[in-house]
Amino acid sequence: SGLARTLGTAQALMRSLLPDPLRATAAGLALLPTPVYSRLDGQDTLLRAYTKCPAHARRIARWHSSEEFGTKAADSLELRRKVHAALDKFLPPGELPPSVEDGATPLRDWWNAYDALDVAINANASDVAGAGDGSPADEELRALLPAAMQLAAWVEARKFGAELASNTCG
Repeated sequence: SGLARTLGTAQALMRSLLPDPLRATAAGLALLPTPVYSRLDGQDTLLRAYTKCPAHARRIARWHSSEEFGTKAADSLELRRKVHAALDKFLPPGELPPSVEDGATPLRDWWNAYDALDVAINANASDVAGAGDGSPADEELRALLPAAMQLAAWVEARKFGAELASNTCG
């Protein structure tokens, strides 16, 4: 969903700069799409460029093996199991983040689980059973969100903070 969000942001920016009537086709029947130019993933230095940096990848790999990361992984295991189980129960087949260790999404992949949970709750997720309808399923998902968000914030802040990313991630 990172690419989808980036494209959504580009669409929102384009709509604010050029309102819909200005972007309509000559026939006035359809809106022109917002062009977003990038390259093939392996050559892309515009979207998610940080994934292409070998030095940053090595620092992240070392961090994943660190005592700090191991402690956080152990401390968050129960939460990660609960989120994984909730997503497994409520998301359509194939939508669950794929990697699982000890019945939980691995901490190194936590953003994907948090993102799936957040989208299931806050997006127009009519294909997610119980999402957004005030049902017990919706409440179960919502109850997990604050702790899932806090853990995601910790992981991402450490991964892209000054100590690991230095000045290599833009």
